[in-house]
Amino acid sequence: MVLHLRNVFLVAMLVAPLCVSAAQNGKQTNAQKADERRENEAVRKAQQDVKTAQQAETTAERSLKKAVDELKGAERQLVQAASQLQKVKDDLEEKHSATHGLSDARMAAEEARREYDRAGQPFLQKLAETPKYQQAVEAARQADLQLTRLRNETDTNADDRRKAMVEAARVKLIPAQLQREALDSETSLKPQRAKLTAAEDAVAKIRKHVDQAIDKDAALRAVTDKIENLKQEIATARKSVSKEERDLAAARKKLAREQQDLQQKILADKRDDNKPNNKKK
Repeated sequence: MVLHLRNVFLVAMLVAPLCVSAAQNGKQTNAQKADERRENEAVRKAQQDVKTAQQAETTAERSLKKAVDELKGAERQLVQAASQLQKVKDDLEEKHSATHGLSDARMAAEEARREYDRAGQPFLQKLAETPKYQQAVEAARQADLQLTRLRNETDTNADDRRKAMVEAARVKLIPAQLQREALDSETSLKPQRAKLTAAEDAVAKIRKHVDQAIDKDAALRAVTDKIENLKQEIATARKSVSKEERDLAAARKKLAREQQDLQQKILADKRDDNKPNNKKK
């Protein structure tokens, strides 16, 4: 029995150096092989994750481009619809103005205005000779200069400048106000004033009927409905663009993480001692 154990020991002593020599000569142990397979699989998985992230980024870029194109298309359509709306309004204005006699009413009002102005001219001339009116004209001239100066000023307090401009605008209108008061107080102009008032009232009444007819016209409603729908489309498209921009940013961030993870796994695999040429000393 003792002889048998001694023989086993001798065999073990002879085999052990051979194993060590095999490892030292570049052969992998089973543990090293398993470790290498695990690391290789980790690298392959990281490579696949990078590929998947790249595909997601490409998809996000395409989705964003599509959303931007849809937004631009809707905006172009809105511009075209606005131009179409103005043309429709012009056409309807001409159509309904002719139907309701708006042009004739305006011509009558203009003639009444000319008659009133001719009749009132002597009274305005008399007013122009008064010191009060002359002072008002000079004040209006100064106010006009002040308005020009205030519009160009940038160092004045905004609230003070606004108040000064309001006051200057009021002063600038005083001469016209004095003229109206002079004409309104002249009883001899009552017939001409009544004719002018009636003509202007007629224009306003017809104008109201024309506006109502235009508003009810099916052609106008069709274009205005189209514009409202396009505005809603644009609002939705802008939200879509914002969402796609966020998605693209997230996709790019994920790709960066996956690329960094892949590099870390590749470096870890190279540093590991599961390969004979990487074995630590």
